[in-house]
Amino acid sequence: MLAPPPPSASRLLRVEHAVAEALLDADGADDAFPRLLAAVGEGLGWHYGGVWLPVASGALHCVATWCAGGPPLERFAAASKTYALAPGDGLPGRVQARQRPAWIANVSADPNFPRAQDALEAGLHSAFAIPLAGTGGAMEFLTVQTREPDGDLVATLASLGRLAGQFVAHRRAEAAVHESEARKRAMLDAALDAVITIDAGGRIVEVNATVEDIFGHTPESLIGREMASALVPPSLREAHRQGLANGTGKLINRRVEITALHAEGREFPVELTITRIDVPGPPMYTGYVRDITDRLQREQELKDSRARIVAAADEARRRLERDLHDGAQNRLLAVALDLKVMQGALDDPKQAERLGHVREELRLATDELRELARGIHPAALTELGLVAALRTLTRRAPLTVGFTYDSEARCPMPVEAAAYFLVAEALTNVVRYAGATRADVTTSLEDNTLTVTIQDDGRGGADPRSGSGLRGMQDRLAALDGTLEIVSPAGAGTLVKGVIPCAS
Repeated sequence: MLAPPPPSASRLLRVEHAVAEALLDADGADDAFPRLLAAVGEGLGWHYGGVWLPVASGALHCVATWCAGGPPLERFAAASKTYALAPGDGLPGRVQARQRPAWIANVSADPNFPRAQDALEAGLHSAFAIPLAGTGGAMEFLTVQTREPDGDLVATLASLGRLAGQFVAHRRAEAAVHESEARKRAMLDAALDAVITIDAGGRIVEVNATVEDIFGHTPESLIGREMASALVPPSLREAHRQGLANGTGKLINRRVEITALHAEGREFPVELTITRIDVPGPPMYTGYVRDITDRLQREQELKDSRARIVAAADEARRRLERDLHDGAQNRLLAVALDLKVMQGALDDPKQAERLGHVREELRLATDELRELARGIHPAALTELGLVAALRTLTRRAPLTVGFTYDSEARCPMPVEAAAYFLVAEALTNVVRYAGATRADVTTSLEDNTLTVTIQDDGRGGADPRSGSGLRGMQDRLAALDGTLEIVSPAGAGTLVKGVIPCAS
């Protein structure tokens, strides 16, 4: 078939306008390709067009086609989509590798045209392709006529290829940004924490969907509002505004527990983390808020349960001490009195001496029972209070123990019991392990807080993890919201310090 005359300048200009309109009217790259191919193919009188773009493997795939009509051309278009061309293979691969236009006057005679048979069956002869700048792809056109290379046409189409490539690259970048933003929005909305972004003036600029679950406000109703007036309790608003004014609030980059304001007007506990966003211009901040009402309730229930267990154990100790004192000890004392009477009535000196030995053993057993009862729960602690009980405890210690106190005011019995047994456990450890010559016990009651310290001059190096006694005391104090601190450097003695709230 004879080749038609080359396109005139006016026709090329119309093609340029058609391409520009196709790109402007397209919603995206996928929508632009068929419009672009049709604008060039129809404008130049060619019969098939295709767009080839690389995939992850690097091979080129035909992602869009256009044809002037007819089953043979449609079959060629369908066949083109089944090929994967490596760089340098076929007309699109050649253009991709060289990054410049290429023209084939007769594709069936070209040794590097894998679709030669498909083109022959479709009646296609000449072809040219241009690179799509910035995409790594190419755009090709074929015609049923035999056409020789046309420099003006190639130059014009190369310019259009750069324009189309820039458009595709720009739209792809836009789509990637939109997809990224959509993923981020989906991630934020799926988060269990409320995410709130504010500007330098404290105005809310963005929130996620979880704010409605936590604060009761719809996301739309919060945008543009001052966070302090919307979500911060009145008692904390001034500190919040002052922190923003300073730009270096104490809450930045810290995880804190604080109080927030619900839409219903009630205050509730939250865990808050605020970070500064690294963006140009005035500072912006993002806060991550988690409602910890349920967690605090569970923690309080656990504390209450532990406190009940400690109280029940102390009550059991007191009951056992009373049973030993009022029952077994009194019975043994009565037996001792009976033995004394019997000893006095005996005429045989040897029998009287033997009975005297029995009375001595009974006295020792009674003393041991008394010590056992005192260790289980000293009666002085219940009747006279902590100071009196500690005074007796320190006097009976087998080493020198100093005892000082600043108040004899009573604390709740669980607090006094915890303090007493802490001192008893610490002094037992001093006697057994410290090699000390002296220990000092101090109690201080200030601001409804009882502080007990036990200091010795022993060898130090105590490890509270190696025994169960101090670990048990730590649990006992924790049940009362107290704390236990142990400082024991090697060679410098040991300091045991317990701090227990003493609110009645």
